[in-house]
Amino acid sequence: MYKNDLEKYWHIGNTFRNPEKCFQTKGFHFASVRWIFTRIFKSPYKFGVDLPMNHVLSKEEALSLREAYKDVPSITWLGHASFLIKIGDTQILIDPILFGTPATSFLRGLKRLPCPLQAKELSETNVLLLSHDHADHVHHPSLKSILKKENIQPIVPLGMSKTIKRYKFKKPVELDYFEAYQINNTVKITAVPSVHYSDFSNSTLWSGFIISFTDKDGETKNIYFSGDTGYGPFIQRDIAPYGPFDVAIIGVGGFDLPYKSRAPVVHTNPEQAIDIAKEIQAQKIIGMHWGTIRMADEDPNTLFPRMVQKAKEIGYEGEIKMLRIGETIAI
Repeated sequence: MYKNDLEKYWHIGNTFRNPEKCFQTKGFHFASVRWIFTRIFKSPYKFGVDLPMNHVLSKEEALSLREAYKDVPSITWLGHASFLIKIGDTQILIDPILFGTPATSFLRGLKRLPCPLQAKELSETNVLLLSHDHADHVHHPSLKSILKKENIQPIVPLGMSKTIKRYKFKKPVELDYFEAYQINNTVKITAVPSVHYSDFSNSTLWSGFIISFTDKDGETKNIYFSGDTGYGPFIQRDIAPYGPFDVAIIGVGGFDLPYKSRAPVVHTNPEQAIDIAKEIQAQKIIGMHWGTIRMADEDPNTLFPRMVQKAKEIGYEGEIKMLRIGETIAI
C-alpha cells in the first residue's frame, strides 16, 4: 500500500499519529480526568431498565449456540469489543475483557456485565488479537486468566510486545499498518489504520484488523474488525480496497459524554458505523463497543434503531446485527 517509510504518515520518530485529515491526539488531556470523574457516579447497566432481560445469554445457551455452529465459520460476541472468531481449527480471541472492570474498582460505571464464557470455555483459543493498549482491550485480569498460553499466537500493533509478554505469552508478532501475518494456509491477519490513540505519548500503535480466510468452497472471505476508531477519509482509502467484506465489526457506542471530549472523534456512533459499512461494501455489520460497560451516556436502546434509520437514508442494504452477550452467528 505504501512503497517506502517516507510515505508512512503515521510514524513520527518513535511515536505514532492518526491518519491524515483526521483528529490528532497526544499528551495529557484534562478531558480524560473529567471522564474518570463522571464514571465514579454512574451505575452499571441494569437489566429491564437499560437493557433487555435476555441481553446476556446463560452459559448453557452460549455453549449450545457454539455447538450448533461448530462446523461452520462463526463469530461469538463476548461483550464490549471482545469476540471469538472460529474458522476451522483456528480460534481467534480479540480484545478479551471477560469480567471485572477495565480500570480501578471505584469507577462504578465500568463494571462489565457478566460474560457467560470464561477462560475454561475459551481454552481452544490459538490466536490472540489485541487492537491497542487501553485497559478495556488489554484487560490485565482477563489476560492472566487465559489458559494454554503456550498454544496461542499473539498478534499486536507495533510497540505492544512488551505488554503482551507480561502475561507469559510467547513470541508475539507485531504488525505495522498494512502488514500481514499468515496463520496457516487458510487464515491471514492484516493490520489496518484506525483513528484513536494509545498512551499519553502515543508510544504504541493502535489498529483495526482484517481477517481473511478461504472457505471450504475455495472462496475468499473477509472480516473487518475496526478496533476503537473514529470516522474519516482513511476508510475509503485504506480499508475499502481490501473489500468487499462479508462481515464488518464496528463500534457503535462510547461517544456520548456530557462535555466536550475526544470520545466523539475516536469512537464511531451508529450513523458513522453504517457509513463505514457501506463504504467498504460489507454484507453484514455487527455493532460492538456497547451494552457491556457504561463508558459513555448514550442510551443503548437507541443504537439499533439509529443504525436502521441511517441505513434507510443512505441505501445501505446489508444485514444489521446487534448480538446478545455470548451469542454466536455464522459468518
